[in-house]
Amino acid sequence: MDDIVGDSLRRVVKGAAIFLIGSVLGLFIAFIGRIIVIRYLTPAEFGLLSFSITVFTIACSLANLGLPAGLTRQAAYFFGRGERERAIAIFRAGLLISVVASLVAATGLFVSSDLIAEFFGMPGVSWILRMFSFAVPAAVLSATLVSVFQVYERVDVKVVFSDLLPNVLRVALIVVVVILTLSFYWVVSVYVLSYIIPGIVLLAYTFRFVEFKTSENTSKYIRILVLFSLPLLFQSVLGMIITWTDTLMIGYFLASSDVGLYSGARSLAGAMQNFLASVIFIYFPIISQLYARSQIKEMGRTYAVITKWLMSTSLPVFLVLFFFPEAVLWLLYGEAYIPAAHALQILALGFFTHVMLGPNGMTLIATGNVRFPTLASSIAAITNFALNLVLIPLYGITGAAVASALTYTTGNALTSAKLYMDYGIHPFTRNYVKPCLASLATAALVYLISKAFSLHIGSLALVLLFVAFLSIYFLSLLLTRSFDREDIMIMLAIEERLGLDLSWVKRILRRFV
Repeated sequence: MDDIVGDSLRRVVKGAAIFLIGSVLGLFIAFIGRIIVIRYLTPAEFGLLSFSITVFTIACSLANLGLPAGLTRQAAYFFGRGERERAIAIFRAGLLISVVASLVAATGLFVSSDLIAEFFGMPGVSWILRMFSFAVPAAVLSATLVSVFQVYERVDVKVVFSDLLPNVLRVALIVVVVILTLSFYWVVSVYVLSYIIPGIVLLAYTFRFVEFKTSENTSKYIRILVLFSLPLLFQSVLGMIITWTDTLMIGYFLASSDVGLYSGARSLAGAMQNFLASVIFIYFPIISQLYARSQIKEMGRTYAVITKWLMSTSLPVFLVLFFFPEAVLWLLYGEAYIPAAHALQILALGFFTHVMLGPNGMTLIATGNVRFPTLASSIAAITNFALNLVLIPLYGITGAAVASALTYTTGNALTSAKLYMDYGIHPFTRNYVKPCLASLATAALVYLISKAFSLHIGSLALVLLFVAFLSIYFLSLLLTRSFDREDIMIMLAIEERLGLDLSWVKRILRRFV
């Protein structure tokens, strides 16, 4: 078991290291671009852009038909059983379905743009939606093609074509727009092109390096893939409802400037999920292969260790966002976004709860169970809609944040409970809980001291606080003797992948493990 878990962890960490570095770099570049756009546009214009991106994302998710996750699971399952031809047939089927579905979705978005604008009372959004409709096929095909490379554990493709190239292109073109003081129309054009150009390049790259020839009948696998993916589509739709209901209902009940304020806070809190995404991309095919070989205990241990590391890496970010939201918003977005401070606190708590429970949904889907995650998402979506309907008119964007945080907590709690009941899998070991509680208590003490002495939290102080919270957690791991043997395996994998010399860390750990 130790060898299998160790090999799985090394594969996850090696892939996740590339993914995390690339995605963090991509996020940083995107964040710079977002700040430039926020400062260049008025809150009302940024609200229109954010609303349009939300509708565009929904259209793309519908057109994906649940295929990215379905394709990855089915192809990885067949590879785990040594059935290569069947896996390639799944690739072909996924590509054909995506082409048709993306064209239908693009047409639907273009035709319905005026109706959407009229329904939400935003007449200025119709032309933006029509422009975004031309990017739907590229975005949908990109998601499907990346999932093909995910089966081969090619994290570099995801990093280059989904994280770096679109964001670098977007920021570069935005800088040109700002320098030339061009209109809002050109800002929208930049966003559209940042989807189309990388999609075309990825398509050419895929046909050059991926084999699609197989002796299997592709039409048979279209049916197999659709039947497995349709529940995932429904789950994806529910996920969109959970993700975007708050933004859409803020647009319905409040002003477009409120959409801009909330979107700024949500993007900050959502940054914690990047740690989870960096692991899921490579974790999902690996855990699917473990299940194909009936290695349930190894699945559980891999899940527990990975979740512990996810919590560890996101905890310092959560502490800074939760305890010092005004300083973060003022530093990054400017004084106009400080009214979103309470929303940022609440959203940070909700997203951190999601990260704390790790890749629970993907682990359950890897076992072939797509029904319960869909049921849990259904309950969460209904809860989200009802809470937003009640809380937004009463409390504005803070009410929307409460609705989202409770929704994420509900859905993840249900999924984790099912995973535990069916397979006995959970992350809550003593070595997970002890350092987390110690760090939270210490961080709360730091916050109370800063408030008692009315300390000003500027940019340098935020950086120092992040380093302090990171150090506090590491010390709590040592003092509570919460390092596991698998943690050493992960550190060795990080050392190997990044070419670092962590011998001094290992010398310290030997005294506490």
